[in-house]
Amino acid sequence: MITLEELQTALKEALKPTFLELEDRSALHHGHKGNPGGLGVTHLKVHISAPQFENKSPVLLHRAIYQALAPYLAKSLHAVEIQDCL
Repeated sequence: MITLEELQTALKEALKPTFLELEDRSALHHGHKGNPGGLGVTHLKVHISAPQFENKSPVLLHRAIYQALAPYLAKSLHAVEIQDCL
């Protein structure tokens, strides 16, 4: 089962953010294909700022976040909504 704490640790270690807020949005998708229940966090909203994001395109920012979360996406993390990357 994936926890917010695991996801937060992965993002902090990989990206060294100055601001990071995670929101578990799994309950909004309960019963959907990506959230059959009992898997922990399946849908995540990320609010993040990091110095390395300065002057980078949104595509590069999203790639960095998805790379940091890759082990969890390979498990049961189904969707990631990224906001406030700058």
